[in-house]
Amino acid sequence: MRMYVDYYDQVLTLAQQTAAAPPERRFKWTCETAWQVRHYLSQRPERLGEFVALAQAGLIEITAGYLHFTDLIDLDAYERSLEWTLEFCQRYELPLRCVVHSDINGWPWGLADLLAQHHLPYFCSQINLDMATDPLGVRGSVDYHAFYERNTWLRQDAPFRVPQALWWQGPQGGQVLHWLGEGYLLGNNLGLSGNHSFNADKTRYFWESDPHTADDLYQIALGEVPRYLNRLQGAGYALDILLINTGGYYVDNSPPDGRWLKIIERWNAEHEDIKLRSATLSEWFAALAQRNTGIWPTHAVAWPDHWSHGLGSATARIAQARRTQRRRRTVAALVEQAQSLEIQQTFNEALEQERFALEHTFNAWSSITKPNSSESAFQQASKELYSHRAELYLDEALGSALRVLKPTSNGKPALYFYVDATLSTPALVHFSQGDLPLDPACQIAGQTATRIADLESPCGRGPLLRLYILDFELAT
Repeated sequence: MRMYVDYYDQVLTLAQQTAAAPPERRFKWTCETAWQVRHYLSQRPERLGEFVALAQAGLIEITAGYLHFTDLIDLDAYERSLEWTLEFCQRYELPLRCVVHSDINGWPWGLADLLAQHHLPYFCSQINLDMATDPLGVRGSVDYHAFYERNTWLRQDAPFRVPQALWWQGPQGGQVLHWLGEGYLLGNNLGLSGNHSFNADKTRYFWESDPHTADDLYQIALGEVPRYLNRLQGAGYALDILLINTGGYYVDNSPPDGRWLKIIERWNAEHEDIKLRSATLSEWFAALAQRNTGIWPTHAVAWPDHWSHGLGSATARIAQARRTQRRRRTVAALVEQAQSLEIQQTFNEALEQERFALEHTFNAWSSITKPNSSESAFQQASKELYSHRAELYLDEALGSALRVLKPTSNGKPALYFYVDATLSTPALVHFSQGDLPLDPACQIAGQTATRIADLESPCGRGPLLRLYILDFELAT
């Protein structure tokens, strides 16, 4: 968490230093997730004015996606995750037009409808193809970076992903312009930014050992940029513009860097056929929309997470996530009725923990190559804690709301059962009484709840109560 604060301090400094430079050489930063912005401003509230001024000037762009989610997220959770960003940008009159998802994500089909509903017209994906293929390209396509990282065994004439524009349409007919892009560190591969690989180094200070100057990178770019563009055109790419994403350094979660501005300046001074410029994501989409000739295809499809073994490695947590999703709307309604700031904050924390549980990292990237590393040992355990915390905070919000709305009967606790809707058929509910024997006549919330059997608990924690439930009341 600390490193993101450091990174955004650098973003503000670089943007301020180059604000008066020619537009193509100004430092610009696209905030990949809204959580980064929220976290930074919570830690640096004194820099809010500077941040907003740079965003209003178009040097920093906020995107609406809160985190990079898998398709395990449901639409209700995704919509709630948009709330902070929508409110923040409205309050400070900042443009909000894009959602970007990178790495190994998936999205529910209805997301296209949701984004259209909230007037978010642009969607950019930059997905790793490590475990799958290009969904709209040649079967067996690879990321372009594979030619660098897997060059000992990958054929150099292998098909690779060709970026393309399409209209993504949801089941309700909502549409967004989807740029199905190349990898999110393509610029690093091409020498337009830090090219030295830090694949195995995830410490905070990895960047200190990057040996390349801007001149060193320029020599790499002289060969790699034309080579990539020629291969791309040969594979059928027809646009006269191209989005090349880059990090400051060649690694995930990279800090910013200013070397690319020096490369842009020198490149444009020495080339007429290819011109480079810095741009935010909205600037790219604005240029792309101008080239819409009506031939881009429409795809009404879901984009499931191809990294299936990530979700498949945590089936118990997935079941837990589904339980949370089924209960969320009812708990939200009870919390709203309770009219308690403390209970609302508990519910909000449940939502935040759930978002991190649904975020895309499952287990460590190095679980096979470095099985004894500390990352491999703790990352999945840390990840699973978010699922547990989400459920526990939701339980706490639910219980607290019920205490406010339904005071105890004659000083005794009451038992509530969650159901999705009013029961149309009888149901059996088993409940371990433990230290609290309950009388269904006065302590069970429902119109008809009849004790039909007492069973012995196999764990010795008191008898089990079997109840016959009919015409159960649903709190909404």
